[in-house]
Amino acid sequence: MASSLLNTQPSTVGPGKLLLFRYSAKYKETLPFYDKHPLCYVLTADSGAFYGINLHYTKPANRMSIMRYIDDDNDPTIIAGYHKYLYGYVRSNFSEVPVSDWEKAFSLSLSEFVRVLNGIEMPVNIARYQ
Repeated sequence: MASSLLNTQPSTVGPGKLLLFRYSAKYKETLPFYDKHPLCYVLTADSGAFYGINLHYTKPANRMSIMRYIDDDNDPTIIAGYHKYLYGYVRSNFSEVPVSDWEKAFSLSLSEFVRVLNGIEMPVNIARYQ
């Protein structure tokens, strides 16, 4: 994504923001895979963590439908990609995608899914899970 689409230092992580960032999962050794570069729609946030939907778990063509589902007050916790993110495992600044650029961001594939086996990261193609 072109850097002009991003605000690299949003004032806060809060509900309704669409953020890109680098992440290292706390339990990466036990997860089947995880995304090191989430595109996260934030649902709630507190002092130690925030909850959101990583839209990379959904095919680009379906990401706008996910947003409509959330906007219709449906249960977001059942969506693939719903995660708790611990601030201590965020490995970059947050880059906020302005609302006016969400559709562009939804069409891009910026994910970096990996699996960790014996301390070695291996790339994972999650197409079969979407």
